[in-house]
Amino acid sequence: MKERLEWELVPRVKDEMCREVEEIAEEILNIDALVSNEAGGPNAEQQLRLDELKQRMTGCILSPCDAAESPLLSSRPDWLKEAASTWESLPAAAALPLRDFSDLFGRQHDCTRCQGASSFPGASGIPCELDLGPLLAMVSDEQIRDQVNYELSPDEMLALAQDLEALHKGRQYTTPDLVDPDEYLDDVVRFLRFWAGKGFGVAPASAHEDDSTP
Repeated sequence: MKERLEWELVPRVKDEMCREVEEIAEEILNIDALVSNEAGGPNAEQQLRLDELKQRMTGCILSPCDAAESPLLSSRPDWLKEAASTWESLPAAAALPLRDFSDLFGRQHDCTRCQGASSFPGASGIPCELDLGPLLAMVSDEQIRDQVNYELSPDEMLALAQDLEALHKGRQYTTPDLVDPDEYLDDVVRFLRFWAGKGFGVAPASAHEDDSTP
């Protein structure tokens, strides 16, 4: 197994839900404080309340898919044929009726047509995450390298995008082995600017993958 560093988007609270999130977070902290002084962790009532609060918190978060207005799978021109083909390949025991399958999966967002998708996703393959390995291999500027290790706000992302664009134009980087430097740096700059424009931050995360993965 080898470790890769990638950027993940920092969850963004819906603008109209900020006050509610503060109240939920305060109650969660209060319960956690009570539990910390009790043996055995939260009791059944406390755990039920924590689950309710976390569910409410989830509803306050704006998903990257919604923020990016990425299209639904059902909007693909040949979606019904595509869904039928996928449905036919499913094990009979696991398959839903075709109509239910088409409706269910058709409501998912189409990452391949999302404007915020990275061409260089992390180990997870999620396209709204970005592999930082090539950037660290290419860039020797310590200020830029340091920023990779911290959570960045939208404003900090825009500033970093500007620095990377200048570094790119000045050809002040080492050419990596596995990616085209022009394509990669263009993608990083675009990724930073797109998601900063949608109000998201980024944070570094470690991911593990099999050593045989390129």
